[in-house]
This record gives sequence, structure tokens and C-alpha cells, in this order.
Amino acid sequence: MPQTTSETTDAPPTHGTYILHLHLDTRTTIQVGKHDTITFKPGTYYYVGSALGPGGFKRVERHKDQANNPSNPHWHIDYLLPHMTITTVTKIPANVECRVADAMTGHPVAGFGATDCSCTTHLYHHPSTH
Repeated sequence: MPQTTSETTDAPPTHGTYILHLHLDTRTTIQVGKHDTITFKPGTYYYVGSALGPGGFKRVERHKDQANNPSNPHWHIDYLLPHMTITTVTKIPANVECRVADAMTGHPVAGFGATDCSCTTHLYHHPSTH
């Protein structure tokens, strides 16, 4: 019988769902895409996204680049990132984007980041408390 070996690694996950933790200092009106103009209130925002395709969680690095050097926006979040600070990122090594978005609390930003699914939104706002 041929021998097989198995290896376990502590390598970080490469694909899954992520949550961008964002902060906005001042009330800001942003043109999102070709049609929607949305006024965002100051506070903390949580954006739920997926990184399941080629590159996986490298999409998060693209978001960070977009925040610092906005160019060629593609997703809803790309229009918002230049105006906000990414404070932390949570990575979940599973395809649970819509389940996480549905479980989020806060004030939903209707339709944001959810054009390819049946969710109400993938962006939630928590007002500043100071």
C-alpha cells in the first residue's frame, strides 16, 4: 500500500468573507456609481464583502489601495473608501457574506453593496457617541 503524508499548516486563510470596519469624521455626500447620491453621517460603518474569487483576501488590499489612491471605482465600496478610514478588517474563512450581512446591527444603508444578492444591504452605520 502506498504511503501518504498529510501536513497541517497554520497559514492564514486565503478566501472567504470579510468585514471592513470604517470610520467617517464628518457628514459627507458621495456620488455612488452612476446614479445614487448618498449622504453619509459621521460614525462607524461596517461593510461585509466576499473574497472568494481569484486573489481571495487580496481584495482587501485593493480596498486599502482604493482608499489611499482612488481610481477606477468598480464596487459601491470603492466610492466610499476615499472618504473613510479603514480601522480594522475581520476575515472569516467561509462563504458566509450574506449571513453575516443579515446578522449585522446598526442602521442599514439600503442597497449598498448588495446588488448581486437578495440582501437589503451590506453596509451598516453606527453613529458616533462623542
